[in-house]
Amino acid sequence: MKYIEYKPHSALSEYVECFWSTDVTNTISPRDMESFIPDGNIELVFNFGDPHTEVKNGKKECVKDSHVSGIQSKSSHVVLPGRLKHFCVRFKPGGAFPFLGIPAHLFANSNYPLDILLGKEYLLLEEQIFEAPNDTDRIKILENFLLNKLSGTDFVSDYRFVKSCINSLLLPENPLKINDLGKLYSTNYKTIERKFKKIIGLSPSELLKIKRINNAVRHMYHSANTSLTEVAYASGYYDQSHFIREFKQITNLTPREFRKKQFALVCTTEQNLLSCRTVVEIVQFLQVTDSYVCLEN
Repeated sequence: MKYIEYKPHSALSEYVECFWSTDVTNTISPRDMESFIPDGNIELVFNFGDPHTEVKNGKKECVKDSHVSGIQSKSSHVVLPGRLKHFCVRFKPGGAFPFLGIPAHLFANSNYPLDILLGKEYLLLEEQIFEAPNDTDRIKILENFLLNKLSGTDFVSDYRFVKSCINSLLLPENPLKINDLGKLYSTNYKTIERKFKKIIGLSPSELLKIKRINNAVRHMYHSANTSLTEVAYASGYYDQSHFIREFKQITNLTPREFRKKQFALVCTTEQNLLSCRTVVEIVQFLQVTDSYVCLEN
């Protein structure tokens, strides 16, 4: 199994979290489904492997083509195929909007084939990606494509406004309260909420909820001996009941159930996975880890 992340060109780093590729051959009996926790990101996925089944919001869909993976508000589930081989762009929260130009809430919680959502331009891009002999060439093709799209977009100012709001909400010390956003930016909260849904696909409160859940899971993975009460406070929750209720709402498991179910799998992954990769989904994704690296492009 191989998973590799590449840092984007500096001119794209404001929008793109990373490029990544994975190649998994499922040679052992999988569990019925693997769970993926939402992380607040949208991804552009080029599929070189077999079709696979995803379950989102209780609905099954067969994913066989390259697609846009919309932002998720709850955990999704994947049945691993014989071979899963992807090359992807992972955008930062809201970072896809300047390139796609489509309100993010319209394709949230689902996968949309490139031709349906984005049209011929992205199908031509897909052809180039498939013809490229290696990840280095794929990255060059994607970076040139995205830089050209960025130079012609009118959506950067909207994205930067929402990004500024996010930064205010996620300050490590004295983060801004959601109800104070309107006052800080001299507008009303409903206007800000509409922009969040358009650019990111989630409201401010939904995004913060997902960030708290990801923080909690990282705390669980980094220290198996940390009590769940300590995890709750370290992740921004003020009481245990709020933590349990919100965690189950997103993952369909209580924190205790999640830790018991997932930690055995985490122990099989290499330690540098936890230091390099902050998003949780890949941890559940691996059953046998042969290689994991983070590379600068």
